Amino acid sequence: MITIRNIKMEIKNYAEDKYWHEFYDKETDHIIIKKNKIVKDWINKYLPKNNLSCFEIGCFPGNYLAIFGDLGYILNGIDIYNEVNSLSATLNALGYKVGGFFCDNFINFSSDIKFDVVCSFGFLEHFENWEYLIIKHCELLKSKGYLVIEVPNYSGLMQRIFRIIKDYNNYKLHNIKSMNPFKWASILKEQGFEIIYCGYFGPVYFQDIKDRSDSKIKAFLFKGLTKLPWNKEVYSPFCGLIARKCK
Repeated sequence: MITIRNIKMEIKNYAEDKYWHEFYDKETDHIIIKKNKIVKDWINKYLPKNNLSCFEIGCFPGNYLAIFGDLGYILNGIDIYNEVNSLSATLNALGYKVGGFFCDNFINFSSDIKFDVVCSFGFLEHFENWEYLIIKHCELLKSKGYLVIEVPNYSGLMQRIFRIIKDYNNYKLHNIKSMNPFKWASILKEQGFEIIYCGYFGPVYFQDIKDRSDSKIKAFLFKGLTKLPWNKEVYSPFCGLIARKCK
């Protein structure tokens, strides 16, 4: 069984802390909550709508926490960005129930408090030793709690080609080998988890197509392709896993 004790402890981060501070310092609209409908529908399909506690790893700027807030969850999280402490007021002003927020590096984080749902979105794939981080996710869960992990699917052929051509600098900040939810599931099964969902999801969809030169490309790619099945590794935009802690 994989445990924190038998995983090599050196953690390589493809996107250093400085990158995230500079990224959010430039984002003037980061205080605006923007919920991704594809991810929201995925979460709503598999998670209960109860008064549960949720803890998000890499939670700033709160876009995904708001999805859980709509389900009535008490929202908690951790992020290295120093403005994470403002999330409590931001989410509370939107009518969501809030708990505690931590400005810290998750690699060094520990908590005696356990949560009903532990989640991360676009976090795991920035690290070399992602197996270690999955185990750390698990340690924050209550018995019978839910683990939710999502990362972009740059491993799929169509998504990979698009990223290399249009966004190579960002592509290099991601560990493509980590983008395999079936590998995550094998680790979690060893830990006594029930796998509720494991795979790729979403229609043909390319994020961050912003400039006008892409308009013809976008029209070509989306014409007819959006009718294809939503769960194909070659083109679906997201990798995801939802599991429940049974032991």
